[in-house]
Amino acid sequence: MTAPQVTGLSADSAHMDGMQGIGVAGLSAFVLTSLAVGLRLMALYRRTRQFPELAMGLSFFTAGFLSTAMNLVGNHAQDDPTVAMWLRLAAALISYSGYALMAFFVWRVFRRDTVGAVLFAACAGLLAAGFVMQVLSTRPVLPAPIDPGFWVAFAGQVIAYGWPAAEALHYWTLLRRRQRIGLAEPLMVNRFLMWGIANATVVGIWGEVAYSMAGQETAVMTDASYLRLALLGFGCAATTWLAFFPPRAYARRFERARP
Repeated sequence: MTAPQVTGLSADSAHMDGMQGIGVAGLSAFVLTSLAVGLRLMALYRRTRQFPELAMGLSFFTAGFLSTAMNLVGNHAQDDPTVAMWLRLAAALISYSGYALMAFFVWRVFRRDTVGAVLFAACAGLLAAGFVMQVLSTRPVLPAPIDPGFWVAFAGQVIAYGWPAAEALHYWTLLRRRQRIGLAEPLMVNRFLMWGIANATVVGIWGEVAYSMAGQETAVMTDASYLRLALLGFGCAATTWLAFFPPRAYARRFERARP
């Protein structure tokens, strides 16, 4: 689960109001949660030395936090096209690496077979091709142009998070059946649900941004768009935290439900 690339969003003065602030707040909650979860997972890796903790921690930190921070800096560097260009490309490279790492994690942990290998290859290939196309673009400046390279990489992003959403919800369905006969921990069942929802909301955020970009060079966000982004951002932040680090009070609810 990582922050979507929202560079290129533009709004006229009529939309620079409270609704825009709410949208930014939702995405900020998403980004800060990515930072916190990423750091905690990498700290956990220092103790366990297990691949899943490292892969997920790096993915959250690079794509969810670092690239978004670089994009925000780039948004304030539009007066210097050269700086804006390099910030945009560096942020894209970092975020696409994080997306690919998420897909690699799902392949090695959930679907270690030919289908998983094909999905990972498709995701990584689309992200790499999209990045190269953007590097070769004649207008690699901010606001980010909505060119073919953007859409090629966008397809890779959807695979990177649509795939884990599908896998998590699939395992949630299986574990719910086992929970009924006492073969699955209720909290673990819920954590799969939360992770599935978190990944689905990331895809939803990108879908909202893509919808605002349709037929335009840059996204023009309406008040309704900012509200939807806020709801998705806050929802993603909450479900991500519950999936990885559920608070004790929340976890106790499921302890009482144990058969």
